[in-house]
Amino acid sequence: MSPSLDSLVMLPPDAVEALHRAIPSASGRPARISYLVGPGDPFSTYEYWKKGEFDPRVPSIAYSTMFYELVSALGANGQIVQRGPQSRPPFIDGEFRFDTVRLPRGEGFFGYHAARFQYARACLAAIKDYGPDIAVVASDFDWQYLPLVKNRCRRTVLSLHNTIWPMGTRQFGTRQKAANAAISFWLRSVDSSVCTSHECERQLKHLSGNRIATFVAAPQQVSRPEAPPLKNRPSRLIYLGRIETAKGVFDLLETFADLRDRHPALTLVFAGGGGALEMLKQQIDAMG
Repeated sequence: MSPSLDSLVMLPPDAVEALHRAIPSASGRPARISYLVGPGDPFSTYEYWKKGEFDPRVPSIAYSTMFYELVSALGANGQIVQRGPQSRPPFIDGEFRFDTVRLPRGEGFFGYHAARFQYARACLAAIKDYGPDIAVVASDFDWQYLPLVKNRCRRTVLSLHNTIWPMGTRQFGTRQKAANAAISFWLRSVDSSVCTSHECERQLKHLSGNRIATFVAAPQQVSRPEAPPLKNRPSRLIYLGRIETAKGVFDLLETFADLRDRHPALTLVFAGGGGALEMLKQQIDAMG
């Protein structure tokens, strides 16, 4: 049975009072919560949500759906800062405001970082204009700008979607050690975090000195009653996500190669793009 929107968010009876105790500046008015999202189409998801429906384009309950439902349950106001082909003026619909910011394409090392800086500056300007009490920031936003997000609100929440280093790593090289030191510094601007796995939570607590309050919320699957039950041993596997080393795509490929020796009918499909796509193609070719 598919879950309903009404059961998506469950709050304690004093949730609204607790929210206003945490951000006393919002006393006497609805709290304002900004959400700086990652890639996706949160506005179309919003249109489904308004009709009381889940977004059928994604296999799990979208984080933006959870955000809309939470803001509504808290009697708050929400801002979505989303990406688009062009920046657009704010669009306001009821208690929600949508700011669309263009993410430029940058060529080469310096062009890439210049584009990311332009994008971050536009996002920060949108947040400052809205004046939120709380800012929720997706983890693909460049973390060096988290202190500037913190300067524009009272509380900052990091939505951590992936691990900081590959799971199971025992020793860090010089580059990762330097990155971890920088991340530890930037995390001083984060008050709490929502993590998609306990491994994400463990790494975050390690780098923050266990200072950040965390909550693990694994993506919830939307049941499809019309899907036929599996009658035979599964033979087709699919990876749906970004093609990045830190997401374990090469570990999955190596495991699949071992399994296929014993199960020749087994197939694996990688669906997605990312920085390690070409490397993955080369590895697949090399492994035959």
